[in-house]
Amino acid sequence: MSKETPKSPASITQELEKENKPNAEKTEAKQLVIDREEVCPMYLRMFCRNGGHHRLSDFAHDKQPIDDEVSVYTWRDATLKELTKLIQEIDITARRKDIKFTFRIVYQEVTTGRFNFRNVGTVRNGRPTADDDLTLEQIRFIQGDFIDIAMIQETKRIQLNRDNRGGF
Repeated sequence: MSKETPKSPASITQELEKENKPNAEKTEAKQLVIDREEVCPMYLRMFCRNGGHHRLSDFAHDKQPIDDEVSVYTWRDATLKELTKLIQEIDITARRKDIKFTFRIVYQEVTTGRFNFRNVGTVRNGRPTADDDLTLEQIRFIQGDFIDIAMIQETKRIQLNRDNRGGF
């Protein structure tokens, strides 16, 4: 019969802390804080379009939809809500309360060289969404990618009465 050495309270506490400690990568992404006075911003190319996203064929190595381009310098901790505020400064239609912004990252595949996209979030004017505070770091934005933003006017749905007439 072998005897186990008793564990000290300090070692037990350390073991419990290791077990309960969240994944370091996830906490870093959520708590990314950049000193904007010390860190240089990065160049970000966004393409905004009323009514929907650009077609994937609009993006190629030597062509982008530059008529809809908004270029800004920003940091990796910039949120999707901050980006919508920048767009609203230059586009009057983006200030309407019934506008929904859907964000998509357009990136070039390393193996094939083709462009592809990934939907990353939605921000609405006038009401908060779960994606408002997503940062460029959290959506895995890499310098050289583009952000395609669709500005969609949301229509109000009329609730019908039992006899299918609008409720006025």
